[in-house]
Amino acid sequence: MSRRSKRRNRQRMREARAEAASRAAMGEADEGANVVAPIGPQYGEDDPIGFRTIEDGYVPLVDFPRFPKLPLELRREVWHRVLPEPQSIYITSNGHAQYIVVANARIQTWVYRPEVSYKVPVLLSVCLETRQEVMIYHRPSFAANFGGVPVYYNPKTDLLHFDNPEALLHFYGGSAPNYLPRSLTSGFRWNMKDFHTTVTQVAVGKVEASEGMIGAMFNQMKGLKVVLIENQILRPEGETIMKEFCDGVRELELGWEDYTVERTDGNRVKFKFVRSPEFKQAIVGWKGRIISEEEEAATLAEEAEAKLMQENAAAQQQGKQPAAANPPNAQANSAGHNGQIAQGS
Repeated sequence: MSRRSKRRNRQRMREARAEAASRAAMGEADEGANVVAPIGPQYGEDDPIGFRTIEDGYVPLVDFPRFPKLPLELRREVWHRVLPEPQSIYITSNGHAQYIVVANARIQTWVYRPEVSYKVPVLLSVCLETRQEVMIYHRPSFAANFGGVPVYYNPKTDLLHFDNPEALLHFYGGSAPNYLPRSLTSGFRWNMKDFHTTVTQVAVGKVEASEGMIGAMFNQMKGLKVVLIENQILRPEGETIMKEFCDGVRELELGWEDYTVERTDGNRVKFKFVRSPEFKQAIVGWKGRIISEEEEAATLAEEAEAKLMQENAAAQQQGKQPAAANPPNAQANSAGHNGQIAQGS
């Protein structure tokens, strides 16, 4: 506090004491003397520590002037507790057709342009500390895909929700595997690096076809773990086609074969195909996970049980095969017979 501020505070205190003395001399009671301030912890016989709840009529502090003097670790812990909640980042297609005149010929082309809708974290504009804390978990991503404006995305809790396969294609800029021949493109666009390395959870709505294209796009995403698909009249083998392209069981097509990524059992992508009501419910009530902890635990239990049954079956087969191929009694009889022959000779 500067000297000028200290002088002003002392002057205000002197004025307040002088006003109180003049009121006392005139016989006026101080109305606020016996009134308990509603703000801050109130001490009492039943509550010696002074904690109060809103239900008891306690009014929380509006400001905390000493907060900047707290240690940095405590301030960061406070900011961490008010970080943005998990949210669904909604991406749609906003492309349009345009015409180009080349050598007196009017050629129609298509401009691929995605559009995003989500809540920008408010803490980004509070102060420098809050901005730094937010950017630890919500990294600015996909700026090149949205005209230079980044999306503050948390790969652990946020969901990229594409309205339909067309929105996913616009996000790729039209240069997608199994959609256009590789010879007509320059490969994947340079701005797809964030999408291919950081995204862990994706939802695609209104899927009716294009299983090969969608699966080929997911095949390039090294960090992808779970996918939510809104199944609308997919053909019976559509789910299998999408999974096989995603896991690299099938090679990419149209000249994209060299880009195929083969996934092992440890990093295979989990798919969840649902109908429209369940899909909307998952998006609206997004809590940070496509597959809940209960569903994941049940799936792991089923996989462990199936693996145990396979191991038991394999052990039983291994135990029966030697006995069926060469029984122990036959081996003993054969050895004894050979011994008799040797003695006779």
